[in-house]
This record gives sequence, structure tokens and C-alpha cells, in this order.
Amino acid sequence: MSALMLAQVEFHDAEAIERYVAAARPTIEQHAGKILAVGAAEVAEETWFGPNTIAAEFANIAAARAWYNSAEYQEARKIRLPAATTNSVFFLESSAS
Repeated sequence: MSALMLAQVEFHDAEAIERYVAAARPTIEQHAGKILAVGAAEVAEETWFGPNTIAAEFANIAAARAWYNSAEYQEARKIRLPAATTNSVFFLESSAS
């Protein structure tokens, strides 16, 4: 079963976000993750916070947590925190194949 990491983010500082992406992307790859989508979500029903949604896939929830809690990602995260408003970052286990 794979797992998805989904995040809803509103960026405020484009330069800092470029640095964040440059720092965060390799950490996902180091944990055998893959970025699936980055961009605006089209809302079909109700509301969705933030103009940017990020989706990444990992082998399972444990791998997604290991990535998120890694020292390397936590360093990258320090760049994002003051440069964006993050509504949520969550993991979703996928039973679909």
C-alpha cells in the first residue's frame, strides 16, 4: 500500500519558496518518494484552503513519516515556515493499486 503526503499551502515569499523547493525536493527523493502534483486544486465542492496543493507518494505511511521527521527535511521546513501559511500537511494511506 502506498501513502500520499498532501499539503495545502499559501506562499508569501517567492524567493524563499524557491530555496525551500530546492532543499525539500531531494529529501523526498532520498526517501524513495515522488512528487505527483504541485499547483492549484480545482474545488468541486465546499472550500479548500490555499492556492497551492502539493502531493507526493511514498511506499507507505512509515516512509512518509520518516521523510517528514528526517533531519534533512526539517532543515528545509525551516525555510518554508516563515515564507508560507500552511493549512495542513497530512498523510493518506492508499489502498488503490
